[in-house]
Amino acid sequence: MLLVVVVGCVESNSVRCPQGSSCPAGTACATVADETLCVFPDQLAKCVGKAESEACGANVRCYEGVCLPAGCGNGRVDPDEACDDGNTTSNDGCSPDCLSTEVCGNGVIDLGRGEQCDDGPIGRPLSHDGCASNCTLESAQWFTVGSLAEVADRAAFAYDAARDRLVLFGDFRGTAQTWEWDGGRWMMQSPRVTPMSRLASAMAYDPVRKRVVLFGGGSFNDTWEWDGTNWVLRSPTTSPSPRSRHVMAFDPRRQRVVLFGGLDSAAGFLGDTWAWNGDDWTPIQSSPSPSARMSSAMAYDPQRDEILLFGGLATGNVGNDETWVLSATGWTQRMPATAPPARSAHGLSFDPRSGLMVMHGGSGGGTRTDTWLWNGADWRLHPTAGPPIAQFMQTTVLREGSVIAFDHGKTFRWDAGWTLIEDSTQFVPPRFGGAGAVDLSGRRFIVHGGTEAAATSSTMVWTGAWQRFTNVAVGSSPGRVSDAAMAFDAARREFVHFGGYNVTQNATTNETWVFTSAWTQRTPAAPLPPPRLDHVMVYDAARERTVLFGGAGLDDTWLWDGTRWMMAQPTTKPPPRSLAAAAYDPIRQVTVMFGGLTGSSLLADTWEWNGTDWQRRIGPGPPPRFGSGLAWDAARKRLVLFGGSSSNQALNDQWEWDGTAWTQVPTLNSVKPRASHVMVTAIGEGGVLSFGGSGDAAQSFSDLLWLRWDNSNAVEDRCDGTDADGDGLVSCADADCWHVCKPECPPGSTISSTCGAGTRGCGDGTCDRITESCSTCPIDCTCIARCGDLSCDAGESTSCPGDCP
Repeated sequence: MLLVVVVGCVESNSVRCPQGSSCPAGTACATVADETLCVFPDQLAKCVGKAESEACGANVRCYEGVCLPAGCGNGRVDPDEACDDGNTTSNDGCSPDCLSTEVCGNGVIDLGRGEQCDDGPIGRPLSHDGCASNCTLESAQWFTVGSLAEVADRAAFAYDAARDRLVLFGDFRGTAQTWEWDGGRWMMQSPRVTPMSRLASAMAYDPVRKRVVLFGGGSFNDTWEWDGTNWVLRSPTTSPSPRSRHVMAFDPRRQRVVLFGGLDSAAGFLGDTWAWNGDDWTPIQSSPSPSARMSSAMAYDPQRDEILLFGGLATGNVGNDETWVLSATGWTQRMPATAPPARSAHGLSFDPRSGLMVMHGGSGGGTRTDTWLWNGADWRLHPTAGPPIAQFMQTTVLREGSVIAFDHGKTFRWDAGWTLIEDSTQFVPPRFGGAGAVDLSGRRFIVHGGTEAAATSSTMVWTGAWQRFTNVAVGSSPGRVSDAAMAFDAARREFVHFGGYNVTQNATTNETWVFTSAWTQRTPAAPLPPPRLDHVMVYDAARERTVLFGGAGLDDTWLWDGTRWMMAQPTTKPPPRSLAAAAYDPIRQVTVMFGGLTGSSLLADTWEWNGTDWQRRIGPGPPPRFGSGLAWDAARKRLVLFGGSSSNQALNDQWEWDGTAWTQVPTLNSVKPRASHVMVTAIGEGGVLSFGGSGDAAQSFSDLLWLRWDNSNAVEDRCDGTDADGDGLVSCADADCWHVCKPECPPGSTISSTCGAGTRGCGDGTCDRITESCSTCPIDCTCIARCGDLSCDAGESTSCPGDCP
């Protein structure tokens, strides 16, 4: 056993050390980790020629040329240790066994720190993969994606300037939902905490605290704040009374949210004014002040540093045409030479392009279509009528310099005239047997055809809300077709649709169609796949080919390269089948297929296509079925199988394939059993989407379902340049932001065409106005300095006092 003698008392025959201390006779001086030690000569001899930390005996290693005892707690980090702080206690940054730095994301579960899981890799924890970014367990859960048109009835809106997002909070059939619009599309959010469902609440954005503030609605008088990820209930000492149909606006000069009026179900119409400073509500006393009213419109004018209020409904539901402004000294009624007609439920917003306040729509003698402009002294009627809007979005997309109006699913942009830019009011009929695919970088999910109550020629486009692209005549689309297949060709940026049963032709087809922004029929040269239905199609990203297999009575494999079909010649091939489920694994770079029907026999076999050949994977798995859905969950790095039909009933179980084995997945809730639905990778943080399908007793569905792993106690990264989840990583350095930065390169994928330099996404050098903005991707998009953007730009101190408080 080797001994280490610490420098002690000086003896006459002691050894003098360079630092001025001494060691006993027979020992030598050594310095390890800046500490002077007295060691025996053989402790030095055993380390001659050995590398640092190399073993020099049993339970001993060489440290700076000295053979010393190894092990946790010696203050020296051995090769099998992650740390060593000289003790074996926990919660000090090094675990008692020296195997963990006690940091979430290092791959070690630190129970003493309250971790329930830790899947790493080091420094890069990923949410929605079963282990949240705060190292707590997540559970699989189904979410129903609501209809934006229904949610928006008497909803509240605000513009989040820091994140460049419009925020909507409203009610969907008794359930509260939060939506955001990024300038190109609406997307439903999934906050873990949310206010109770209510109608006619009001919201305003507080740029000082970077929170959207919500107050009241219905019979509530609670105060909530939205941080872009979650809702937080505040507990002010003083609050306004319960109310609905009130208005709110932020006053940047005085750094307060202002609330006015509304309707109290007990007290009636209200005319009080309140201010929120981020902690408490305070009444604003002013004489004169506007009379009690509800459904008025109010917005801040940054050029004139005042809050403008117009109209509303007073007692007896009498319309009002008064113009009021609130400044530092209180309310003042203006008497303009020209006054718009009385109205309520209209919209008012500052237009940063013209420097004027824009007011539009509302109710008063019917739904109004007029637009009025306020210059601080008088109103002017715009000569062109706009859309009839009875509920106007009281906000501005400042980064784009646009005023946005919203009415029951329709979104309009103001640029000296109104333009419809998104229509999400389309009814989606129940259907099954449709063909669908997803464009992750374009953030759109396409479904065509299927069997439904209405015509089956419709193409539905989901970009956060459904839009019916077309219900076109035969010849300009795949037409009234069911049981076809579709895949998205990422290399050529187009959806590929093949085959199916054409109702109009009363025949099974072998037509090839592609969709970008419209349908185009391709007429490739022979050979062509024979006509078929109930086949599978999957895009192989590694080989940039679309793979087609089977269909009723068929066992052939075909490849589409964007121009022509090629019949593959695999050595091994699966038995013929129809109604199988198939999807692509981007990490293992194989197409996976499960189950289906061969004749009247149900299958439960798993096959993989590697670009050249098929291989059957042996092992237990889901029970036999046909018509199930299979899609890649990017966060989990697994394929998810859902539903299908057994011999006599629809199913609603969930299974995962990790490339080795199938595992059944329990969920916190369940959805109705179904088959012949469409499943794709979810657009966003993780999970899968399922649309439509057929159930038992001839039931069919039109619902859009989202299955993902979630945790109500974890915080998600917002991918807006802030470290919301506290993992020390922001934007594209954070694995959670893959869907923003490289949407076609999910975590773990190494496919050069989708993961290399220049890959589509944030950082590719092109500002994609659909998916990017100057706030979410400043490396690609440049923000234009404008009055009203809450940033004090050069020369604005006098011209735009609202930006320079």
